[in-house]
Amino acid sequence: MARIIPSPLGPFRGTIGNVESYKVGDKILGRSARCATSTPPTKEKKSQQIKFALISKFYEKVTKVISIGYRPRAKVKGIRAAIRDHINTAIIGTFPNYEINYPELHVTKSDNGFHGGFQVSLETHADSKVTINWHAQDKVREQYPGVAGPEDLVHVTFFNEKQQRAIYCFGVAERRAKTALCDLPYGLEGNVLHAYLSFTSKDGKYVSDSDYVGSFMLTNKVNTYVRQRC
Repeated sequence: MARIIPSPLGPFRGTIGNVESYKVGDKILGRSARCATSTPPTKEKKSQQIKFALISKFYEKVTKVISIGYRPRAKVKGIRAAIRDHINTAIIGTFPNYEINYPELHVTKSDNGFHGGFQVSLETHADSKVTINWHAQDKVREQYPGVAGPEDLVHVTFFNEKQQRAIYCFGVAERRAKTALCDLPYGLEGNVLHAYLSFTSKDGKYVSDSDYVGSFMLTNKVNTYVRQRC
């Protein structure tokens, strides 16, 4: 690698001969141009490419909740950290027929042990409303000093698997409410949705690990889904 010093004609970008330039910060750097290869990728490489594409596609659809906080104080953060954390842990199936294991995904991630929900559950209603429930003691701040409080804000993210899009309900309640009602768009009957619950401190300084609440299909009946977390 070499640094390219601007000339009277200015720095070049792209490839000249066997040299290509690229920019890092305010510096223009040079390296040997990469050549096309006729060597076919190995099975392991193809496998990793498929997994990366699946995980990337999901996280590109939930960027609004990722921006709330995913390892916000880490060197690698946000969508890059989320993809790295899940590419080998949230994929099921055998090559090349992989699928995402939605319960293993996190849409927010704490750097400091900020607590999420406990005994999370959801209940669907016939009018495209979903009730999210969680357990929270009245004196949760005393139980977990510095990492959770009754005034923490609740955020719910729904992911529509068929349409590959996210529906957000941010700041719908405080932790002490123990329940939140979310209005979903009409016309989603028959679609499978996955729900994720997150908490942030009221000042936005801390974010919890998200909890996977469950998957459900909106129908004309009332259904309850419970997911335990110790």
